[in-house]
Amino acid sequence: MDEEEEAELKEKEELPAEDKTDEELTAARVSELDLKEAERTQPERSTSVSQLTPKEIVRLLVEEFGPLATSDFDEERLIFEMDGAYFQEIAILGMIHLTTHRLSFHASLLSTRPDLLPERQIIKRGPVTLHRPGLRRKRRVWLELSHDMLTTFPSGNQEDRIRPIRSVLLSSIKQILPEDPKNKRALRIVSTSAELPGDKFGEFDTEESAREWRREIQGAVYIYSHSRAVYLSRSSEDEANGVRISIPLSRVKSFSTRKFLKYANVISLELSSSEVRTTRLRSSSEIDIEGRTLELCGVLKLHAWDDFGELVEKAKERERNASMAASPKVIVDFGELSFVEQRRETRKVEDDKEEAIRIALSLGYESEIWYARSRITRSIASTGYFVVSTHYIGFWTKGFSIADVKYRFPINRVVGARPNFRFLPRTFGAILDLKEGKPSMFFDFSTQELRDEVISRVTAAVEKYHVQAPSILSSSISSTMPGLTQSVTPSHSRKGSSTFGPLVESPPETPMPMSPGLGATQVLSPLSYTVARATTRRLPREALRLLPKVINLPESVVPRMDAAHYVCLTIGSRGDVQPYIALAQELIRNGHSVTIVTHAEYKEWIEGWGVRHRTAGGDPGALMKLSVEHKMFSPQFFKESIGNFRSWLDDLLVDAWEACKDADVLLESPSAMAGVHIAEALNIPYFRTFTMPWTKTTQFPHPFLSPPVEMASFNASTYVLFDNIFWTATSGQINRWRRNTLHLENTDMGHLAQSKIPFIYNFSPSVVPKPLDWGDAIVVSGYWFLDNPELNWTPPDSLL
Repeated sequence: MDEEEEAELKEKEELPAEDKTDEELTAARVSELDLKEAERTQPERSTSVSQLTPKEIVRLLVEEFGPLATSDFDEERLIFEMDGAYFQEIAILGMIHLTTHRLSFHASLLSTRPDLLPERQIIKRGPVTLHRPGLRRKRRVWLELSHDMLTTFPSGNQEDRIRPIRSVLLSSIKQILPEDPKNKRALRIVSTSAELPGDKFGEFDTEESAREWRREIQGAVYIYSHSRAVYLSRSSEDEANGVRISIPLSRVKSFSTRKFLKYANVISLELSSSEVRTTRLRSSSEIDIEGRTLELCGVLKLHAWDDFGELVEKAKERERNASMAASPKVIVDFGELSFVEQRRETRKVEDDKEEAIRIALSLGYESEIWYARSRITRSIASTGYFVVSTHYIGFWTKGFSIADVKYRFPINRVVGARPNFRFLPRTFGAILDLKEGKPSMFFDFSTQELRDEVISRVTAAVEKYHVQAPSILSSSISSTMPGLTQSVTPSHSRKGSSTFGPLVESPPETPMPMSPGLGATQVLSPLSYTVARATTRRLPREALRLLPKVINLPESVVPRMDAAHYVCLTIGSRGDVQPYIALAQELIRNGHSVTIVTHAEYKEWIEGWGVRHRTAGGDPGALMKLSVEHKMFSPQFFKESIGNFRSWLDDLLVDAWEACKDADVLLESPSAMAGVHIAEALNIPYFRTFTMPWTKTTQFPHPFLSPPVEMASFNASTYVLFDNIFWTATSGQINRWRRNTLHLENTDMGHLAQSKIPFIYNFSPSVVPKPLDWGDAIVVSGYWFLDNPELNWTPPDSLL
């Protein structure tokens, strides 16, 4: 054992008990090559999983992927189970199983939610500078990423967000280009949309912001591909929302391992083609996987993969000595999650109208479509084409005087069609009824025969969908695993099972087996367990920026970081302190420690919430009196109260330094003034937080300096004026304190530029939308509410 491994073992011994369960979890069911079964120490994940023995897991894998044993005496046995992930541009968290014959991976995916309210479908939003050819080469706009498109707006204000500048569907995005070493703040997207030409790109304010947007867009594109496929298919959510991979060890040509973030090992597998027969895609085009690679990441430390090479050699030897010729297949099944759109046979379309309709309604993948001339009945009637395909009912018209009218309804959202009797000559109407409370659509046709055929085709398509749609799987696997002995229905093979990132291989010529009941994915790697593990495993702050987007975790799930001491420095009234208590409660729940540094008057109240308190800032009553008599931090404040203010500031600076010396992360209200200098001395992360705007913008003036007339130039000048007055009044004392106490050199306004400091505003973007000229380092987070802020308060009888 080398020094690094000894250090890791020593580190584990020093971990608290709650962290040691990670090692116990990932080392569960580990066995030596003599196949002596290890005692299972895996903590309970769900009722069904917790009762599985190693033999039951192997039997489940055999039922799902097929047997790999070459004789009756060749028993497949479990080597280990560990938390793991599949890595590409994105990450999928799941469970890895290594047996004597195969390496498998299972992961559950999130359900698609097209029913969410629009405001909850926004994944990320913020300003971006668009670079484009032409006279106006750069433009600052507001960018929003939703579940199905990228949209730019003039600004983040509500009135501007109803007038989008451009919208790019995620379905049109072909590639998000890697980070450009020459301009790491740039983001370039390759798209089929005319709205996003190749010479246009976005530039963000920071490299971190560009990296985060790239991750989020990549994740959104993959998730949209999943939801789109589920929407089109007749698969149930239970069947579709799973990833499963099975790699026979005999198909491993070579492999290598490497450490990842000191928390996990990544194994890179180079696969070889079958020597017995060639597999084919449904389109009958040959696929050769020779030399293709696949990477899985497991969290098991130290010697997890030491014996993997010997297992591979034994598997190959068994296959060579087998009495019957075998052709084990690599199975890579992402269900409806298509990492690469499936290749389809080239259609021969002789009708230009049909091709135009397919393009207009995005029906290029539909095998057959039928269309007829029709007129949609609206305030202004529009003549176009009524379209019926295998999965959609649609309408499209293109005119010179009005914008294109396009409707496309999935068959599973259509109730049916019925006649609409119109008292107009040569007009025969039809009504298209929709589900989910959507209003019916009215269409007119030129003949009764055409109208009747439309109704007949719509009715047939709806009935066909309901006949073919499978029922949702609802049975469960009990502790005795009775489902594993049931027969497997071949028709459960899923569309999309031949699609896989850099590796594409079709399933065997016979349909891929599927487990009955819940299915192996939901048993071996339930989503509830994945979420629980993601929220309990600690990650260092510097590691988060290196991780790809994890697409099977809810947006609300935040990876747990290493425990740190957060210090919140603030002065002022109770309204300045209370939001920090709410923040502290959440940080403490996530394993951190928090100290609030403020006036002594709030000590009992803060400690009553289980948060530590330290004193700084003197008497808040005296400070509030100054603020009432002379507007807080206004020119009159400094002019009239300069004597009292100077002694108060000296005490504040000294107290703040003593109270914040042991901080790992410092958060400060800008009115406290000392935090940015303390963070510089300690070389720790620093954030400003406040309940009112403090950053320069042209949209509104500084809250302490409101001009009589609001204009863009006046608004911006109020922030410059306030900063200069503020610094002029305090710079002498602050620089003396920096030299004598912090042992730092003097500083100036340029060093303290507001644009360089990360700022978190704890008010709602619905109340104050983020201005377009605020950079990426500024976040409007929403309010930090503290429920029932009064400790031990009971309402008087008169209120009951």
